[in-house]
Amino acid sequence: MVRARGLWDALEAAHRSADTAAERRSILTTAAEAAEALAELHAAGWTHGDLQPDHVVFEDDAVRIIDLACAQGPVPMPFYVHRGGMTHTTAPEVAASVIGSTEHIATTPEADVWSLAASLFWSWTRTPPTDYRDPDSGRAELLADIATGRLRDLAAVRPWSFPPFEDAVLAGLAHDPARRPSAAVLARFLRSTEP
Repeated sequence: MVRARGLWDALEAAHRSADTAAERRSILTTAAEAAEALAELHAAGWTHGDLQPDHVVFEDDAVRIIDLACAQGPVPMPFYVHRGGMTHTTAPEVAASVIGSTEHIATTPEADVWSLAASLFWSWTRTPPTDYRDPDSGRAELLADIATGRLRDLAAVRPWSFPPFEDAVLAGLAHDPARRPSAAVLARFLRSTEP
């Protein structure tokens, strides 16, 4: 039995290693498997609401999306007022809703895709995707930066250049939710990309 590891650990070698065809294939496979697991969740009518690197778990031959405390879907769950998940992986539209209201925030597949792309960006570069004006400020200020779409320059923080993977991550981080690929489309793109 293989020890379970999260997305952060799954991309650790890619963060530290040299640019090789084997490492590129490993990154693409890891990202595709994560997107496929998210696509399965969405196909079942659920959204996660707090996807982050530790919530994508690789174990043996399976990839699981865990910690569904914020999940919303077709089956009634105990209700609580959802106010977004981990700050670094909160989608811009969710960040704007959290800032602008005290009401319950509905989760969406598009927001989950942003969170997955943010998790991939963060796990590969070890840097959150948002270019915070002051990383030590409070949550409200960080959410304001996310809401405006202040992304870091991926080329400035990546371990090495990998244009196809970067294109996939940046597509998932599109500010406009309608311009993001679905998790299934993202997975197909990552599977079909040559290293």
